[in-house]
Amino acid sequence: MASRRILQRQFLGSLQHPNSHAVSVQRPRLAFNGISGPQVDALTNSTLRLHRYSSSTINMATEQPTLHLFVIWAPDYTDEDAINRRLAVRSEHLRVAKLNEEEGYVTAVNGPLLSPESIAAPDAPKKMVGSMLVVRAASIEEVRAKVESDVYWTGNVWDKEKLVIAPFITKAIL
Repeated sequence: MASRRILQRQFLGSLQHPNSHAVSVQRPRLAFNGISGPQVDALTNSTLRLHRYSSSTINMATEQPTLHLFVIWAPDYTDEDAINRRLAVRSEHLRVAKLNEEEGYVTAVNGPLLSPESIAAPDAPKKMVGSMLVVRAASIEEVRAKVESDVYWTGNVWDKEKLVIAPFITKAIL
């Protein structure tokens, strides 16, 4: 086990870049003490994306923060102009969301909340009324900071009184 940690530290050290929040690399083929393939791949799969976290909670086996899942339930304001504010900043929101997904913060479980009439018929217009995301983070404070920096928050799209952030557990692999 100690030799795997050494390999992982060496592998992680070779990927770190001082001016980057995340470094993504193509997975190298590694061999260690005569083993290669799935055993080494399993060791390195979770270490290919490096993240900067504000939390001091560290998983001692990997020297990385312990990540938790959180659900963000973010209904929009309900005034007549809410949809216009959403559409005005949507491209910026989606750009940042894509970066957050590539960094491993946002999981694949995310998207707009729709009104019930949006699914009443196959050709019904889709009316966005909020957002739902499952994210990975070291702390709820980290999630709150990211939410409050999102253009949907700063642009008064999400209803700040109704938005919920809660720890989340699932059996599914996210």
